Amino acid sequence: MRLLSRSPGLTALGAAALALALPACSPGPGDEGNFLPYLSDYKFFAGALADQQPADGVVPYDVNAPLYSDHASKLRFMAVPAGGRIGFDASERWTFPDGATLIKTFYYPNDARNPAAGRRLIETRLLQKSAGAWSAITYLWDQTQKDARRFVAGTSLDVGYVDGAGASQTIHYQVPNSSQCKECHLLDMALWPIGPRTEQLNRAYAYATGAENQLTHLDKAGLLDTSASGGTLPATDKLPAMIDPAGPSLDTHAKARSWLDANCAHCHTERGYASSTHLRLEIETSETTEAVDVGVCRPPVATGPGSGGFLYDVVPGDPDRSILMYRMVSVTDPKAKMPPIPLTTVDAVGVELVRQWIKDLPAAPCSK
Repeated sequence: MRLLSRSPGLTALGAAALALALPACSPGPGDEGNFLPYLSDYKFFAGALADQQPADGVVPYDVNAPLYSDHASKLRFMAVPAGGRIGFDASERWTFPDGATLIKTFYYPNDARNPAAGRRLIETRLLQKSAGAWSAITYLWDQTQKDARRFVAGTSLDVGYVDGAGASQTIHYQVPNSSQCKECHLLDMALWPIGPRTEQLNRAYAYATGAENQLTHLDKAGLLDTSASGGTLPATDKLPAMIDPAGPSLDTHAKARSWLDANCAHCHTERGYASSTHLRLEIETSETTEAVDVGVCRPPVATGPGSGGFLYDVVPGDPDRSILMYRMVSVTDPKAKMPPIPLTTVDAVGVELVRQWIKDLPAAPCSK
């Protein structure tokens, strides 16, 4: 992949994206027709579609702390129309111009020990912006792996693969319906991107031209509007960055807070879908001065039967009496599971990290 340039290919891509009259998050009858029928129609990729090689004008990226999706791996890309720029902000969510598209493909390796064994692509989700609003749609890959068709209704399918330990696994994978996008992407009552922000993209990526920090790469490409930071990109080592919860770092506290941010804070934030709970799980929420906001000794506001009979979101030093932990492991109970997205397996890594984080909080009795 070359460093992004303002090529004729990008101009054509931007024009195609801008020409779409995109539907709302929950499409009504026929609204899904505003999206193109097949993923291949967008020309986001060069060569065989399943190779997921970005076309000129499409930038691959990755995040520090991914959202858990039943062990699925993901390929991420962004396309910005010619002349468009991303509004960079060191601490707030980024803004994107009309015509921008965020692309995410979910897949499973056939054998996690051997990349040469290939992979099975399951679905590709698009988040597109038009007339100042974002809209989402899913494309479901066919058995031949040659293309993916627009899919609105949601479905489930069994996916088999061999994991990193050599054990055969089967996942009952849930493809969400279009109305479920708001469960993660709602901000201020409107659809909004989650991943592309400073603390998630502040990391190196292995581009075809060599490894480079993603923020630096986007800035060199002329894609970042840095006016909010004085017209220049701050030094990346001075900018916030989450860490990979499953990575090699020994800082279990930072890994737990990164996991909670990536998997919970898109809803549990002041402007998010679960704002009524008053639980604030962004990594910036202080456990010292805002302990109750991160759940410490906080009685639930809107948990209902999902409390498991426990009294507080987080009981410091005692994960087994914490509602947060109970909801994380209740993946088979639709009234209790968190996050409420279509998952069928528990994220063992996340559970262990959050369990340790609660254990390490200074133990203190909670009382109403």
